[in-house]
Amino acid sequence: MLLVVAGVAGATLLVTQRQVGTAYDQLFQERLANQLTYLPRQQEERLDTLLRQSRTFVESPEVQRGFRERDTAALYNLARDRMLRLVTSEFDQFAKDLAEEQSVSITPPPIPTTNPPVTNAPAPIEPKLPPRTAEQKKDFPKPAPNPKTKGAPATKARPVTRPPAAATFVGFMDEMGTVLQPTNGLPAIYQTATRKRFREQLESMSTPLRKLEAQQTAYMDLTLETDAHGRLLELICLPVFDGETRERLGAFVLGFPYFDRGEQAISDVSDIENGVWLQGRLYTRTIPEAVRSELTRQLASLLDRDTEPTKELLLTLDSRPHRVFYTALNPDSPLPTAYKVGLYSWAEALEVQRRLRWQIIGLAIAAALAAVAASVFLARGLSKPLRELARGAARIETGDYSVRIEARTQDEVGQLADAFNQMAEGLALKDKYQHVLGMVADKTVAKRLVTGEIAFGGEARVVTVLFCDIRGFTELTQAMPPSEIFRMLNEHMTAMTRIIHEHHGVVDKFMGDAVMALFGAPESHGNDALNAARCALRILAERERLNAGGRRLSIGLGLATGEMVAGCMGSTDRLNYTVLGPRVNLAARLCAVAGNTEVLVDDATHARLDSRITSEAVPGLQLKGFAEAVAAHRLHAAASPN
Repeated sequence: MLLVVAGVAGATLLVTQRQVGTAYDQLFQERLANQLTYLPRQQEERLDTLLRQSRTFVESPEVQRGFRERDTAALYNLARDRMLRLVTSEFDQFAKDLAEEQSVSITPPPIPTTNPPVTNAPAPIEPKLPPRTAEQKKDFPKPAPNPKTKGAPATKARPVTRPPAAATFVGFMDEMGTVLQPTNGLPAIYQTATRKRFREQLESMSTPLRKLEAQQTAYMDLTLETDAHGRLLELICLPVFDGETRERLGAFVLGFPYFDRGEQAISDVSDIENGVWLQGRLYTRTIPEAVRSELTRQLASLLDRDTEPTKELLLTLDSRPHRVFYTALNPDSPLPTAYKVGLYSWAEALEVQRRLRWQIIGLAIAAALAAVAASVFLARGLSKPLRELARGAARIETGDYSVRIEARTQDEVGQLADAFNQMAEGLALKDKYQHVLGMVADKTVAKRLVTGEIAFGGEARVVTVLFCDIRGFTELTQAMPPSEIFRMLNEHMTAMTRIIHEHHGVVDKFMGDAVMALFGAPESHGNDALNAARCALRILAERERLNAGGRRLSIGLGLATGEMVAGCMGSTDRLNYTVLGPRVNLAARLCAVAGNTEVLVDDATHARLDSRITSEAVPGLQLKGFAEAVAAHRLHAAASPN
């Protein structure tokens, strides 16, 4: 019962933990799908507009002429005049959307109204955000510590962040992959470390850029050594082809700071913190500082081995388990691959599993204690009748079939007691039948009949038959009372039967004062004729011993050996195991003509005897039923080794 309780508890624990894990995993997958599919409509429309305008820009004759003539100043001026207005327009829309969501007024930078000096790149646009009012501070208080991460401060809900189009970078590359550098006549701002870093990164991307056949979205690490936080650019990369000859002229790259409002929005409405992974660096505003370094290290090792998205990634960060996902933002791009990384604390799921595990274990222990108590109660109710059954079985094993068990109940134990009593009665009756069968038939024959070793039918066997008869029995018993006659015969036959069994013989039947014995049927014990001869001489010796102490009886014996038919003979209701054949009649006739204390054997029996038994030939005997004289031999009792 305890094993059953343990098995059920184990199965319940396994199924429950699996169901809890599946439920949390399904919740995680749903949140993951939201994270991967969430993209604000305004940002999508803005990128779509930038892509369309960029294609229009590179297909314009002026831009293509600038590429053909390597006119760097003209290209950068065209980019400033045309793309700057587009970026500023997009910033206006961004500021409007952000103001509606956060009630924050953002003043876009003014568009230059005078013609600025010709430069190779547009001046950077730096929007000025007004200070927060008391009302805004009330709506957006300082962040509280994040309970999901030890000691790590939670990020602000929807912080006002620099819009993605606020500062743009443009770059041009010729058909050989060489970045077109601004001329020396440009203002010092175009020689800043950030702009130089941008052009250096373009140089490192020259090989895939020169092979572009269609527009691509890419990402660039623009972090300087002096930067406390990383800078990530989102790039629109377009190949430039001649409008008439379709000859490759070069490539145009438009870059602006990556800004994913969905990153902060998903973190606000769910437990997933996320960021972007690019070339060994993690860019995020929501993943706590406490886990960034360890997450960066493990992601670097993982992405070195396998860049395919992993659905079941479980990492231990800051001593807490986290589920991590990552998926490529530009999977088919020949440019460096950026990955969207999501982080989800798995501690709550494990804690729920732990609580359920201990609850189930507690219930299992309670069930086990209840099972033990029930087992003790049932054992006490079963022990007494079972002990009685055990004692009864021991008595039956000793042959005492009179034992009976009291059936106290009507349940299975009571039915078992009734069955035991019926079994005892059946065994007693079977033992009685077997005892009676052993009295009316030889025990060896009876045993073989019970076990089925003797078939109901005849078989040919070489058998030695012995007949023993009391001489003058009629005259001897005329004046004797019947009880005395039976006592005398039973004493005589008992002694004869014992000697026959000692010599491996079988008593076939008792015929008045005569006994018929078989040696070699139903089984042979080697030299059956020799066993029969020794048995006959031993019977003579035993009869002499009995005569010395009681009523004197004279006996004669006859033996014959040969092939006979052995088997069960009689009616369908009563059978007797015996042998049939001429040699049976010969043994009976030799017994009839044998003198007092004389043993006569035929030639076949004599031929099977050894030299230790002496004999003498008897002249040809005329026996009833035999046309010719029969040669016989008389055994001498003194020659018997017994």
